[in-house]
Amino acid sequence: MSQSDSPLRTTARLYWGLLLLRESPEVLPISQPWLQTLLVGYSLGNIAIASLVLPLAQAVVMGVFNTLLVCAATALLLWTRGLGNRLHQTLSALTGCGALLNLLSIPLVWVTLTGPRGAFLPALLNMGMAVWGFLVSVTILRHALSVALEISLLVNIGLFVGYYLLGQQVLRFFN
Repeated sequence: MSQSDSPLRTTARLYWGLLLLRESPEVLPISQPWLQTLLVGYSLGNIAIASLVLPLAQAVVMGVFNTLLVCAATALLLWTRGLGNRLHQTLSALTGCGALLNLLSIPLVWVTLTGPRGAFLPALLNMGMAVWGFLVSVTILRHALSVALEISLLVNIGLFVGYYLLGQQVLRFFN
């Protein structure tokens, strides 16, 4: 097998397509070990970013909580549409892309927090990463739920607000 057609290279190309909003989650292979790896990677990325602003214990709780929330919300959304058979690939797409975006975001968040006060470029890049991640989620859920872009946009806004509000409650509980 040549390097150009290796499974890793093919999978990387699929995730790159998802990040560029050109692919949909159904192109991903169904693999339980791969999904488990992605869930761990997504959780670790969430923990790493949260640990830049929270004590480590709280960062771990928030990172794992966020991952569980994404899984539960995705399962609930797909179930309500009668599309539970799409859960595996949808979660693989959301957590795989989320892990990659987290990896790219960690240095930006660190520079924003430790750089000169009022530094515009790192803050702008962080905002860009957040918008990119939001658009990736909108695109993935649009395909997974088989809904119009506008509906997926509204669903993702609701999810974002819900994640934020529930996250605040978890932080209060652990303070």
